[in-house]
Amino acid sequence: MRTKHILFVLLLGIVAVSCRRKNEEIIPPAAPVAGKGGKAQLRVTTKQYEKVVDTGTVYIRYNSAITMQDPRFDDSSNIKFQNGNFMVVFDSLKRGNYYFFVKGRDFRYVTPNDSLYGYGSFMVVDTFPQTYNIDISVRNFGNYYLP
Repeated sequence: MRTKHILFVLLLGIVAVSCRRKNEEIIPPAAPVAGKGGKAQLRVTTKQYEKVVDTGTVYIRYNSAITMQDPRFDDSSNIKFQNGNFMVVFDSLKRGNYYFFVKGRDFRYVTPNDSLYGYGSFMVVDTFPQTYNIDISVRNFGNYYLP
């Protein structure tokens, strides 16, 4: 009886030591890198107190959700009348984060109070063809200078 217990413990020990599973390393997917080459279209409309701004420039920075000290942007476009409204359209964008900066003009005011500034961010989460409408609020900061 005692021999059976010793053989059972030895057999159990051999099985426990010999069964080693190799764990494969699971590499997480890389973070999406925003930029040109995708299927998304961003339509950016700028508004001041619900009034659409028709004059200005929209700057876009790829792969960034917040502003940085570096004043360079990846792309820009002037506000034009497209698709029945004044807007800027950025085509063929990939999945990722985008930061927008807007410099606009409202000619109802006299210089320098006619300058309008605004910013916003957006994240494209899909990889299939999609059109996103983005509204960015702009404000008049008077003599305040923004780059």
